[in-house]
Amino acid sequence: MGTCQMSYTVTDEMLIKSVAHLKDCTDKPYRNLDDVRGWRCDADWSNPRKVENPEGLYSQSNTVYRVGMNGGQKRIERMDTHGVLVAQFFMSDGGSYMATTNITSILSNQRSSSGDISVSGETLNTLAYEFADQALRWDVDRDLKAREPWFGFGEWSEVSQSEMKSKLVQAMEARIHAQHAHDNSDAHVQMEHRTGPEIISMLMAPMSYE
Repeated sequence: MGTCQMSYTVTDEMLIKSVAHLKDCTDKPYRNLDDVRGWRCDADWSNPRKVENPEGLYSQSNTVYRVGMNGGQKRIERMDTHGVLVAQFFMSDGGSYMATTNITSILSNQRSSSGDISVSGETLNTLAYEFADQALRWDVDRDLKAREPWFGFGEWSEVSQSEMKSKLVQAMEARIHAQHAHDNSDAHVQMEHRTGPEIISMLMAPMSYE
């Protein structure tokens, strides 16, 4: 989630660690795909991606460390972690989608290491997420007519170019049809969600120039 300003609450027997990601974190490795691709009107220009309003995407996590005594020293004996991701678009008129995670870890035993633990593999200097298409830059030598990934986590699809072209034509025809229909019925709203410009862009990106 980037560089985050954590909140800690400490008592004699407990430590609580909390963070609201969009509010408390900077340098977040995410991309916002929408019709406008601009900043919010209420953006904090020192940190344009900072979000106070939970409308849109919102996530937070809380971890409670329960501390006990062992041989006169404190140790963590239990960890309870709760994380939530909420998608709430179109404010109160839209639907809400929520994903939650609960993890409970309990210390079952404590003993000295036998010394047989070995580590091998790649050395990582950072845990920051890396997009799979980070090499897709404007200032590098690459085929400008080749397919481009729409999402940043690898190849978008293995669908053939002819099938992709057919899907694109269908999406454009649906968008033209939607342009001539104006009402706020549930059916029309759902149609708008399925035929927006971002759908056309998503289908066009993985197509080659040819």
